Amino acid sequence: QPEEESPIARRLSSRPSRLPSGQEADKKQIACTPELAYDRAILLYRDPLDVFKSNYHYRTEVLRARPIRTWAKQNYAFALERASAYVTFHQSWLVFAKHRPVLQVRYEHLRANPLEEVRRILNFLDMPEVSDRSEE
Repeated sequence: QPEEESPIARRLSSRPSRLPSGQEADKKQIACTPELAYDRAILLYRDPLDVFKSNYHYRTEVLRARPIRTWAKQNYAFALERASAYVTFHQSWLVFAKHRPVLQVRYEHLRANPLEEVRRILNFLDMPEVSDRSEE
């Protein structure tokens, strides 16, 4: 039995393609690809393990949406679900990056060197640089 097409895939397949001519992508990838309406994008990403730990804390301690200790030995459902979501998210941006420029900004670098990273972002956006206040 053929796999049923998702509502997002149906909606996107009914639209005219925004992909440059001759570069048709797999519909499943396009279904989870950020809209190509932007001429470029900045992707802020973080160490995956930190993302999982932070999300687990948020869901258990803040939202109380998951029971505590549900990420324990022999219970990998949460970690697998988050890993799958992380991979899907990044794969969608890889598809976008085939068609438009994407600047990848690592969260840990932004925290450690904010001025350097903001300058890199501004350069990517073709915006004027900011001065370092400590130089004034």
